[in-house]
Amino acid sequence: MPGGRSDEPFGLDAIELDPLERPREGSPVRGFQLTTLDRETMSLAALEGTTVFLYFWATWCAPCHEELASLGRMHERIADDPRFRFIGVNMDRKPDTARAYIATKNIAWPQAHFGDETNRSLRETFPVETLPASFLIGPDGVLLARHVSRDQLKSRLEAAP
Repeated sequence: MPGGRSDEPFGLDAIELDPLERPREGSPVRGFQLTTLDRETMSLAALEGTTVFLYFWATWCAPCHEELASLGRMHERIADDPRFRFIGVNMDRKPDTARAYIATKNIAWPQAHFGDETNRSLRETFPVETLPASFLIGPDGVLLARHVSRDQLKSRLEAAP
């Protein structure tokens, strides 16, 4: 309140907002780099020509448990196919929580930790607000879909040339 009085006008035009910029379907995804829990470095640029499925999850997310099992079976079928890459991004507070879960569930595809400081560009590119969250990025770096269902993912994998 300017001057301490509540009856004076207050211009909201002076407030600058920095809204979260979310990737949009059909638009290029801003480049990102990430480090997996196994310390492997990946970048969107290095994955050019590959369809990338990003899956954000946490051990405390009940729907994530079932989806991770289903995604694991899908990954087994395409693990050796160079056209596709699955990348999981764990949202737990501690990476060791994710490591323990991954070990007990035999999750074979690369997993990153969202809170890892080396994954800042990933956090900036994908401001995730709900879990599970998923993104499918085409070989040209364009976002094909957000919140990808298992059926959508399966169809995309089967339809790929």
